[in-house]
Amino acid sequence: MPPTCDAAHITQPQRETMQICMEQSLKMAGLSARDIGYISAHGTATDRGDIAESQATAAIYGENVPISSLKSYFGHTLGACGALEAWMSLQMMREGWFCPHAQFTPAGCAVRCAGLHHRRSAPA
Repeated sequence: MPPTCDAAHITQPQRETMQICMEQSLKMAGLSARDIGYISAHGTATDRGDIAESQATAAIYGENVPISSLKSYFGHTLGACGALEAWMSLQMMREGWFCPHAQFTPAGCAVRCAGLHHRRSAPA
């Protein structure tokens, strides 16, 4: 993802900055939001971070793309998270399902958020 220089607060990311980063990433990759079939969210199980990320994701991708947030189950594994989440995402795709976010509920998001709270079947 391209750098966004979000200097507002290191642990309280902003929806607008996340949305810009997602838009720039799609543009750099030559893709549209419709080309994306699954999102492994950063989702560290923090109230502000997860809500901001979910709002940005919903603004770009809508509410129908399957999203998982694996850190909500085992925490942030720092340097290992990329490999661990890639492996787990591949396993979920292989088995035809995506786990929901363990902590996020629709009640926790007063405005439009992406569907992190649903266990979903993989698209055919």
